[in-house]
Amino acid sequence: MLILLLLMFDQGVKLVIDQVYSFDGNPLQETGVHLHPEINDKDAIWAAEQTERIGLSIPFWIAVNAVAKLFSSVFLLFAIGIFSVMKAAATGKRGFRSVKYIIIFLSASTLAGVLDLLFWGGSLDWCCISVASHANGNTPHLTHYIFDLKDLYFAVEMLLILFFVLQTFLKMLRFFAGADKEAETHFWKKELPSQFKRFIRHPIQYFQAENRETNANATDF
Repeated sequence: MLILLLLMFDQGVKLVIDQVYSFDGNPLQETGVHLHPEINDKDAIWAAEQTERIGLSIPFWIAVNAVAKLFSSVFLLFAIGIFSVMKAAATGKRGFRSVKYIIIFLSASTLAGVLDLLFWGGSLDWCCISVASHANGNTPHLTHYIFDLKDLYFAVEMLLILFFVLQTFLKMLRFFAGADKEAETHFWKKELPSQFKRFIRHPIQYFQAENRETNANATDF
């Protein structure tokens, strides 16, 4: 439900901006935060170039780009699952809450990117931060950073992933610092392979099991 709300918010804002504001393409002359809609159509331009060179249709390249985004997200989720397995083997907790919000923002940013390809032929970026920079004391040059809500979702996702990975490493270091030879052997030969098999066989149920446990008896972030 939260993923759907994030998607609706991202696309809803873009629909309003598309109806209210014009895309004049004029460069901004002031520093600060501005509402400056701009279509980032680099992928569409690349697709058009490939269409001319190879003869395949633009919808085909858009589909390839969308599938690539989805595949990369699945791969990233698998990598997060591996860290969760390592954390579970060392501490008995899989980090359900962290993984839950990672999945939410990862899914929202990925699906929003796919919707942008389908509806806008690129990305409708609208929030612009303009920063003045001085080169050798000459006239200040404005640098523009233009983004949308999808980019914010991606930033939150990356911060959550970084937090989760660092947390996992710290907990594993703490585990090995206090573990004797027998505990280390049990970790590598029994607990880690066991957790990995459970994750591979039933990845969704793997986290749902801890969700039921945390609802009954708290908890780990």
